[in-house]
Amino acid sequence: MKNTIVVTYELKKDFKDTHISLLNAVFDELKKLSTENVDYKVLCSSDGVTFTHISTFKSNDGSNPLVELMAFKNFNKNLSDRILSPPKIESVTLIGNYIEHK
Repeated sequence: MKNTIVVTYELKKDFKDTHISLLNAVFDELKKLSTENVDYKVLCSSDGVTFTHISTFKSNDGSNPLVELMAFKNFNKNLSDRILSPPKIESVTLIGNYIEHK
């Protein structure tokens, strides 16, 4: 069964470079492991401080394999110091998806 989680939060401006560096480490680890059961996207709004994470994953027990990655654990380590308020976390249902392949 596929699960999708959306997480949104506002970052403190002084931490943007560090935050993006930590996120890039997560993407690097995902690529290195060639993780097939995870689709992970991170978006930054035009204000430069509002971030949205979209994680779609497949697991028998509903657990997100992303949270087991060392880089993701490092990303979360001091997250509360980098954000203005607790993240909004939602479990959502995907209605449709289109990706153009060229």
